[in-house]
Amino acid sequence: MIIIIRVWKHKPIQLVNGKTGTAQKLVNGKTGTAQKLVNGKYVNNAHVSSFVGFAPVEKPKYIVAVMIDEPKNGYYAATTAAPLFQKVMTFLMNN
Repeated sequence: MIIIIRVWKHKPIQLVNGKTGTAQKLVNGKTGTAQKLVNGKYVNNAHVSSFVGFAPVEKPKYIVAVMIDEPKNGYYAATTAAPLFQKVMTFLMNN
């Protein structure tokens, strides 16, 4: 299998430092939400949510990919995978 990733630098977002609430670093990323294929058909009640991002934007040091198979509290990546990405990236950038 060949996976091609095109790096984009479009509309970076601020990663907030939990201690002070001030913008610390800029990150960039993309959400993804997909229906799962079950018995050859896409179903409405099973999803995979994802978020892939990198930081800092100007000179990337970290890339983090989060994938959640069948999230329980909603299925849109912005409310499932992205918050986990934020926690992981905040930890990486602060340590």
